Formats: sequence, structure tokens, C-alpha cells
Amino acid sequence: MMHNDENETIQSIKDKTRYYIEQCSPESNIRYTDYFNHTFIPDMVINWNKQERYLYIRTTPDINWIFEDAKLLDIFHPIILTIEDFNEITDKSIPELQGKPISSLISNTMTLRMLTEQNREQAIYKIVNHPIPQYGRGLFTKPLATKTTQDFIDGANAAESLDGNQVALIANDAPRYVQRRKKSD
Repeated sequence: MMHNDENETIQSIKDKTRYYIEQCSPESNIRYTDYFNHTFIPDMVINWNKQERYLYIRTTPDINWIFEDAKLLDIFHPIILTIEDFNEITDKSIPELQGKPISSLISNTMTLRMLTEQNREQAIYKIVNHPIPQYGRGLFTKPLATKTTQDFIDGANAAESLDGNQVALIANDAPRYVQRRKKSD
């Protein structure tokens, strides 16, 4: 039987996780289960307009242990979150992910917190971050989140810097470029 302080700790962890998910994906509807850190029963179930995704909270930062969980749970395409930042991710642990595409989103609450903070900074972050809990797959760490967001912003800025005339000129010149390219090959 769990003591009152253990129940409060679990409730606090679930509440904070829920907050981050809702900030990243406001259209989500989240419900708690009566379980915590269980092997097969999720801690939460997230619903987006009839699409459901299980969320498993893990207390270990050991990425190899998390990959083992992902292999067991991958059929459900869940979100597996650690409450701490991952331990060192080494070249030894990455082949597990590279060997087989993983349908789970594997991340940690610190990465979600970072996304939540970004969402408050600029509206453009919301465009990038909102779909992550719903559609994200694979290992999603803070450095990857930062790179993904920056790549999107760089692309949006590049597209914004072009005006319609430049795009039309590029499009009109494309057939000649292709012909010149074929002649040089």
C-alpha cells in the first residue's frame, strides 16, 4: 500500500507531465489511469479527436532500459517519457534505434518543458511543437528539439524573404536549368 506522500508525488509528476503535454498540444484531452510506472498499463491516455496515444512515465534515465520498453510497447505507438534527462546516450545505445524504426516517441519531461517555454516565446514555435506529442516518433532529445525548431524557423524565414516575383523567376528558369544540366551530364 502506498503512503500518502508517495501518492502526492505520483500525482505531482502526472500533473506536471499533463501540463507540458497540454502546453505543447492544447487540443489534447488527457485522462489519468490508476497506474504509475507500470510495464504495460499506461500512466495516461491522450486523445485527439478520436486518435488515442498511451503515455508511459518512466523513473529511470537509462536510455537502454527505455529502448527495451519501447520494443515491448512499440505496437501501441506510445509516448515514453522519463522524468529525468537521459543518462549519457552513447554510440552503443543508438544502434538499437537505428536498427529498427521505432513508432514510439521517446523523450523526457525536460524536453517537453523546453518546448512549452518556446511556445510562450514566439508563435512560430507552436506550429512546430503542437504536433510532436500527437505524431512524434523516435528519440526526441533537447538538442534534437532545438535543431528541429531552428531548421523550421530557418526555412520559414527563407521562404518569407522571397517575394512572388523571385519565386516566379526561379520557376520560369527551372526548365532551362534542367536542359543545361542534361547537356553537361
